[in-house]
Amino acid sequence: MPLVRYIGTVRKVDSIPGSLMSWEPGQMRNMTIEDAERLLAYPDSWVEAAHDVWLTRDSFGNTGGLVGDAGDTYPIISRSIEVLSSSAVAAPCASAGIDEVLASFPIPAGTLGVNSILQIEPLWTFTSSANNKFLKIAIGGTVLFNVTRTTAMAEAPLWVMINRNSLNSQILPYSANSGYFTAGASFPAVATVDFSVTNTVELIGQRASGGDSLVLEYYRALHFLGD
Repeated sequence: MPLVRYIGTVRKVDSIPGSLMSWEPGQMRNMTIEDAERLLAYPDSWVEAAHDVWLTRDSFGNTGGLVGDAGDTYPIISRSIEVLSSSAVAAPCASAGIDEVLASFPIPAGTLGVNSILQIEPLWTFTSSANNKFLKIAIGGTVLFNVTRTTAMAEAPLWVMINRNSLNSQILPYSANSGYFTAGASFPAVATVDFSVTNTVELIGQRASGGDSLVLEYYRALHFLGD
């Protein structure tokens, strides 16, 4: 149902037969399509609110953008963003002293383009202790994120990989860190994952001591289509 807003400056009663609703300045209501069309015929008093947006087209039928409340126009997203995989089901380590794949998903051949961006957002939680907890991201069997934590309780890195006009050459701006950083002491890592074939992404955990917990609480993998 369209959301209609009254933009007049004084209290007003609409003229819809059988309705005669009183409107205060700035008030919004969800209306039936028929009633909204009756009110929106008077753009000096009622407009469709920003919660509902619609496509505009020029005289040739070409899509021009999204229009919302008060005539604001928003550009259409021309490059897609897709969720490759995600889960918020907790996946705990069951053993100690070995790498365990807590979540995995495939990136089929042809999914990523030569300038695509792959972004993975995992969240591990673990016991704060002097014992090591190892957190890793691997693609195609190659470990590309690898940190060791002890007296902390959670790790939620932003991990990004960008194809460099090639399906088998990448740069990893945050690969050796747990998030954004400035004044880095080393060059960013590079990789040579071949995305012309199917690759499996693995989110891995290892706890050195069986007395500690280590859980992959959540992850999301996004694909941004590049130029």
